[in-house]
Amino acid sequence: MKKFILLVLMFCGLFAIAQNFYGGQKFYKNSKVYSPSRTFYAVFQDDGNLVVYNSRSGTSVWSSKTQNSGNRAEFQKDGNFVIYNNSGTPVFSTNTANKGNVLKMQDDGNLVIYNGRDNAVWSSIDNNKNNGETWSPQNNIIARGYKFRVNDKIYSANRNFFLTFQRDGNLVVYNNYDEVLWDSKTGNRGTRAEFQSDGNLVVYDVRNTPIYGTKTGGLSGRTLNMQDDGNLVIYNARGSAVWASNNDH
Repeated sequence: MKKFILLVLMFCGLFAIAQNFYGGQKFYKNSKVYSPSRTFYAVFQDDGNLVVYNSRSGTSVWSSKTQNSGNRAEFQKDGNFVIYNNSGTPVFSTNTANKGNVLKMQDDGNLVIYNGRDNAVWSSIDNNKNNGETWSPQNNIIARGYKFRVNDKIYSANRNFFLTFQRDGNLVVYNNYDEVLWDSKTGNRGTRAEFQSDGNLVVYDVRNTPIYGTKTGGLSGRTLNMQDDGNLVIYNARGSAVWASNNDH
């Protein structure tokens, strides 16, 4: 019995420091995949979110944004990395089927899928840049008439906070620890969100009925700003705040 326990502990220890994943391997909840220097690691958390952390600072540098929806994660035999919900529906995918060969956690904090020729076919850094996320500091300001696309992210200039319209219909402000700072409380009801031409930020349901609004249509709301303090603010043409998420209770 003692030998069996020892073998289990040895296996868990080896698994915890594994750097590479190959086709058919699964991410188990709370198991960590470290970079060679152990500076960064990827972990599939209990909440269903796959997150890359800096092990020294404890800050997250990337996540799959599947908190409260991810149930199991696997680097499949076809080379695609997928996270599924409880119903077996994919909620995140790298779209690398028939391309990926190995998944590596690198010392630069980048989670990368390489093909058989050792060419990168997907990386978490490029995923951040190309998955509807805005990196330019000017893009933390949204003009009137903007329609949110599902899972797009509007970052603050310092990239410590972001606003996103989730697949469940909830409009949410997160920090880099994936903690909710504000939300429209429209989960499982909202179907679209828009910062309208009248300056009102509104979430609609499937019947096109408003189920959340900032009521700033008559206050000349001009811009929607995702600020560096985590506050989502609507300003008028004079630069005065007419609505702020910190005061929206």
